[in-house]
Amino acid sequence: MKNSKLFLLGLVAAAMVIWAVVQDRIAESQNQPVSGGGHLIQGLDTALIDSIAISAGDSKVTLKRQGDGFVVVEKGDYPADIEQINKLINKLLDIKTTEVVTENADNHADLGVTEDKAKAVVKFMNGEGELIGSAIIGGMSDTVRGSYVRRADSDVVYLSENTPWLRTSPLEYTVQKLVGIESDKIKRVKVSGVDGEYNLTKDDSDKVGLDKVPSGKQVKQNELNSVFNAMGNVSFSDVKKESEAEGMNFNRKYVCQLKDSTVYRFELAEAGGKYYAKCSADFTDKSQVMKENRKESEEELKEKEAKLLAREGAEKFTAEHEGWVYELAEYQAKKLMKKVDELVEDIPQPEPAEEKAVEDKPVEPAATKVEPVEPAAIKSVEVKPETETPAAPAAEPAKQQ
Repeated sequence: MKNSKLFLLGLVAAAMVIWAVVQDRIAESQNQPVSGGGHLIQGLDTALIDSIAISAGDSKVTLKRQGDGFVVVEKGDYPADIEQINKLINKLLDIKTTEVVTENADNHADLGVTEDKAKAVVKFMNGEGELIGSAIIGGMSDTVRGSYVRRADSDVVYLSENTPWLRTSPLEYTVQKLVGIESDKIKRVKVSGVDGEYNLTKDDSDKVGLDKVPSGKQVKQNELNSVFNAMGNVSFSDVKKESEAEGMNFNRKYVCQLKDSTVYRFELAEAGGKYYAKCSADFTDKSQVMKENRKESEEELKEKEAKLLAREGAEKFTAEHEGWVYELAEYQAKKLMKKVDELVEDIPQPEPAEEKAVEDKPVEPAATKVEPVEPAAIKSVEVKPETETPAAPAAEPAKQQ
């Protein structure tokens, strides 16, 4: 608990440092002259800001103070990103003027510093709706470096060399990233719908596997990886209150269970060619974190702190997103809504070997080639009569002695 409190105090301290920088800039600007060579906005007390109006052409943003923060009025009072508001204030307080261009309001349109022609108009109002600070950023000078600027409550137009680029869309003042989870922290993913459900898990070699592979099918590994890692970075493209999403059928669920017992749940719907999600989180380890009656090791304390932070993170996530419906980009939504049929394919069958027909033909003896003989080429042939071989002479009789 002690380490957790220190962590929270650290966050508060960081926020105070940021706010102190803003106040320091305000104090600096209060001492600057207004006749050129100073800051455009002077004497702005941020503690008095109740609302901020930002416009550029047809785009309009209204930020209204609510509690310790601000909300975006155009998005049903969705919580605003305080970091972006601090950046806006700092950018405007940084605008410095170099010289006076004109004090005649008739020249405002030509210089682009009327509210309908300006690149950006920002007004700060207090709780009574009174203007307490403003900046109108107009066109660029054709002769010298810089842009034309003025305050909404003054006809004096100045030249400024450091006019900032400002966010002028309501969504740009929200935190659009819903969740970002690293793959190695995920334990299991479960996808379910009217057509059934399936589970994805990793084995010891970090390979994603499917629990139910239909007979005669094999998995598409790239598709499995895509679904398993779909929570890597999920952002919304629009947001509205849940009461404005009546009639939507959230009939598909994506549940991502982390190794630390945090579970993220997305309920998904498709309507009019667009995709929507409601999201929440839970910490499934309900065991109490108790202080031991002994000296605990640093490892044990870190483990307890991690558990407390994970539990608080899940509770905060649910509180922030409860009651809201988010529009997701099609490519992100389809990763969360894939059916099992999209994760498998037919097992390729081996091609049959080509059988060569062997003809059993009788082997014929090789024919003897007889060359024809021309009659002219035949010469006389001498034929001799056959003679008998003479018999051996008889042996002479032996002489008598």
